[in-house]
Amino acid sequence: MAKNYSQSEKTIRAFLQHDKIVDIAKAANLSRTTIYRLRDDKEFQAALTARRAAMVRQATDLMREYFVRDVQILQEIAEDTETPAGTRVYACNTLMSQLNTWTQNIDFEQRLAALEKETKNGDSRQFW
Repeated sequence: MAKNYSQSEKTIRAFLQHDKIVDIAKAANLSRTTIYRLRDDKEFQAALTARRAAMVRQATDLMREYFVRDVQILQEIAEDTETPAGTRVYACNTLMSQLNTWTQNIDFEQRLAALEKETKNGDSRQFW
C-alpha cells in the first residue's frame, strides 16, 4: 500500500517552497521518482491546490485588514485642517493610489475564484 503524502506537512511544504524537483526532493527527504509521482497524483495535487488557495486567501485577508486601517489613517490626515496643505494633498494622492490597489485586489480575488473553479479536479500541473 502506497503512503498517502497528501497529509504530509513536510512534503506539502516542500512543494510550496521550492520549484525544482531536486530541491523539493531534498526538502521532503524523498526520492526524485517519488516527487515526480506526486506531481502527477491527483489526490496530492488536490491537497496542494487547496493549501495554495488557503495561503492566498490568508494573505489577501491580511492585506484587506491593513488596507482598511491605512485608508482610515490617510482619511483622518486629509480631513485634519491643522495638517499642512502639502501633507493633506499627499494623503489624498495616496488614497487615490490605494483605490487603484484595492481595485486590483478585487480583480485578483475574482481571478483566483475562477482559477479555483477551473482546478477543482485537483490537477494543478499547469503550475509547473
